[in-house]
Amino acid sequence: MTGLTEFRFLAPDTFEIQAYNSVAPFASFFPGIAGLWGKPLWAFYVNRGQAIASFGVENKDRPIFEFVSASRAYQQTALRGFRTFIRATVAGSADSVFWEPFQGNSASMIIRPSELELCDHHAELGLQLRVRYTTVSQQPFAGLIRQVEVKNTLRQPLSIEWLDGAAEIVPKGYIDWFI
Repeated sequence: MTGLTEFRFLAPDTFEIQAYNSVAPFASFFPGIAGLWGKPLWAFYVNRGQAIASFGVENKDRPIFEFVSASRAYQQTALRGFRTFIRATVAGSADSVFWEPFQGNSASMIIRPSELELCDHHAELGLQLRVRYTTVSQQPFAGLIRQVEVKNTLRQPLSIEWLDGAAEIVPKGYIDWFI
């Protein structure tokens, strides 16, 4: 291990990578069986930004986030994938702090067999952000669940404005070879 990066097992089936943006890039597919009868869903993730590089249903020709090669995903996911922007003001202060989580080296990635979790914190503000990805189960459709949790760890009153979501999605029916 070097610098800020730490790899460790939290449980037999749970692996954590601290400062995941600073380690050598890697990619994997998130478990993709969802729905009542195993509707196919695929999700390709990398250790950059908020992880989900591309996902869709059936195959790569039915994307919600365009399927790209690993080398492009390493470069583009932090900009074209899910993003969060936070502006926070401590009570009684006139100055705001702007923060885009998961862009620096303070974030950790926790990988489980059926879940991917990202954690980041802003020490000065006392804000912690968690993002969890999992698939929809026991439903007649396939889907990717993205749960975002913001927590004030310092217990000081904060005024928060935030913008969160996908930077780019593919319209239904789009096929790469149309271009």
